[in-house]
Amino acid sequence: MGDEEEIKSYVTSYLNDLSTLDIENMRSHFSKDIQCFLIGTAENEIFRSFEDVKENIQTQISLGVTYKELYPEFINLEVRNKLAWCCYYLYTTINVNGDGFSFRFRVTLILEKVDNKWYVRQSHGSAPQSGVEEGQSLPSIMGIQEQITHWINNFEVSREITAAEEKKQTELRSYLMKARDIAQSMEAS
Repeated sequence: MGDEEEIKSYVTSYLNDLSTLDIENMRSHFSKDIQCFLIGTAENEIFRSFEDVKENIQTQISLGVTYKELYPEFINLEVRNKLAWCCYYLYTTINVNGDGFSFRFRVTLILEKVDNKWYVRQSHGSAPQSGVEEGQSLPSIMGIQEQITHWINNFEVSREITAAEEKKQTELRSYLMKARDIAQSMEAS
């Protein structure tokens, strides 16, 4: 098997472990000597160690998150000696307590071959932003307004939270409504 086929097989194996939330098998895919290896979509979503990833996965398990139909569509895969990088779309359905959401994530990996085995050295995953028009890099004011309205309309306060958490969620909804009003006034001017 050539390097490109090994890497594709490696990615598929990792996705299988992710689909079952098998933390220990997932660990085997990452280099042990790295300091920052996963940057996600959220503003502060930076995992500096596998322990960070493990904690995130344990949180997902506690929230009833499951992944179905994980499969990659490779965009680019380059191999240069013992280094490789690839970009792919990751298609999946994420279920949270029975509610399913389909996503297409964008993933970039930098891999290193050590002792004839590929390991992730750095990765980045993101979900396309709502409000970004086709062919654009940044959301338009109209797109931002639509995204904020979507968040407000789909914002639900969980029944199983403390009074302090409910207060924080209510404040967040209030901030989202203010942000929507600002976006509307910017569009009007």
